[in-house]
Amino acid sequence: MDISNALTLARRAKENNDADNAIKYYEMVLLENANDWEASFYSQYFKAMQTSIADISYNAVQLSKAVKDTIRLIKENVESDDKRFEIISQILKEINTLSSALSRIAEEYASKYRFKRDLWGEDEMAKDIDRQNQIENLLLALGDAIDVNFADNEKLCSIAEIPWSLAYERIEKRSPFCSRFDADEVLAEYKEKIRKYDPDFKQKEDEEERIRLANQEKTLEEKMAELKETDTIVKNFFDGRDDLVEFTIPDHIKYIESGAFTCCEGLKTIIFPKGCQIEEIPSNAFQLCENLEKIVFAGSLKKIASRAVLSCKQLKTLDFSGVETDFEIGESAFAGIAIKEIIFPTQCQITKIAKYAFMSCNLQDNTKFSNVKYISGDAFMNASCSSVFVPKDCPCHDAFPKICNVKAYNPNAMTFDDIVNKVKEIAKKVIDKIKGLFSKPKLK
Repeated sequence: MDISNALTLARRAKENNDADNAIKYYEMVLLENANDWEASFYSQYFKAMQTSIADISYNAVQLSKAVKDTIRLIKENVESDDKRFEIISQILKEINTLSSALSRIAEEYASKYRFKRDLWGEDEMAKDIDRQNQIENLLLALGDAIDVNFADNEKLCSIAEIPWSLAYERIEKRSPFCSRFDADEVLAEYKEKIRKYDPDFKQKEDEEERIRLANQEKTLEEKMAELKETDTIVKNFFDGRDDLVEFTIPDHIKYIESGAFTCCEGLKTIIFPKGCQIEEIPSNAFQLCENLEKIVFAGSLKKIASRAVLSCKQLKTLDFSGVETDFEIGESAFAGIAIKEIIFPTQCQITKIAKYAFMSCNLQDNTKFSNVKYISGDAFMNASCSSVFVPKDCPCHDAFPKICNVKAYNPNAMTFDDIVNKVKEIAKKVIDKIKGLFSKPKLK
């Protein structure tokens, strides 16, 4: 087939999103002209587009190689800078769209299976991490190729900052379940590369890091004095402190920011006092506090956000008995923590316990849930406990997938202990009344 006809058919297939024919005709073009940038890119691009979950890593790596060759071919064979800019911008658009789609497919697959221990072992976890790594590397490779090939062309070279920034944000936001092992090194390297074109990139975050390190140099007394002057415990306020053991939230505090308590290795107990004004515990409020054993909640709490407590492996007790307002517990709020005891509220209700909220906790046998309105499916996934008691009017379908004995009870019905206590109460009143009769003074 004539090369011009093959290219026409390839472009037609591309416009129709016909991956099979696009691959077929672009490969024909490459056989005749190995320097055709369009065929070099799209022959591999469409293979990646129709990849299976098992081959995402492989096809992302192959496309990264094709991208490097393609940018070189554009430099060598396209003379106009305007045309080069147009082509590279189109490739950037295609790569960004494809990488987003592949990342979403990989994450959906992982979300479906990662909590099923019989299907998701170390090998699957490693594959999941590698899939996301190679998808991110695809964007990094595009930026690197532009940077290398057009180092002397300010207009074209500056495009490199876009795919680098996109990859940077994805690496930063990766789920803790599949974070890449070289994240710190990659982020540090590409932060400096991006700053060649955007000097302000992440400067605010770096300033926060400098403040965080400076905070660690202050004594606990100095930190507590600072706290008297504000109504907010800000991000990293108690970062890295091992001299904080038991902490009661001061009465005047209204807000806690994400990351307020980070790596507090000495911290064992957090107490929210009666009348506490804090309404929301944000994501990552308590993270990597490895010796934290107990949190006592109270006051006007309304929400515990997703992943509010992260990697606090020794946390065993949650006490909600002092909370005075209805509140909800967000998705994965206490996931992966071996919670044993939950003391339920007595003055209000938990309106919702979201999915994975107490994943992998180790509840006490015969835990009795009270004042809970709704428990989402998989809220207690992989929780170990022989049996639980749930109010009969509380929907909890598939909330306890690993606990076979889930019993419904009537929270308004009197238990045997309630009856015994009631009898004791009545008997005490009768005895007190009789004693009162005999203790009356005699009339003269």
